Amino acid sequence: MAEAVEMAEMEIKANKNIKNYVESVENAEKIAKKSRKRAVSDEKKQIFTDICDFITKNSEYDAFSVEIPYKKMTIRLNGKTFTLDLIEKREKK
Repeated sequence: MAEAVEMAEMEIKANKNIKNYVESVENAEKIAKKSRKRAVSDEKKQIFTDICDFITKNSEYDAFSVEIPYKKMTIRLNGKTFTLDLIEKREKK
């Protein structure tokens, strides 16, 4: 009888550490992620548009496309593809 009680206690303790992943998947479907609106500074917009204007005016470049507005663009020159990612470093608060 003592062995049966000890086995039951061990099973109960073991079940506490096991996570139920089915439940967490159901909860994840119920909770929708909120889309975050990113603030783009005026300086960053100006730099990005200046770069786009420069590339447009110079006929040396084969083509360019904006992948993410005010952040990322792809430039083609002499058959090679380059990616430009504009990142603003902000001061710590």
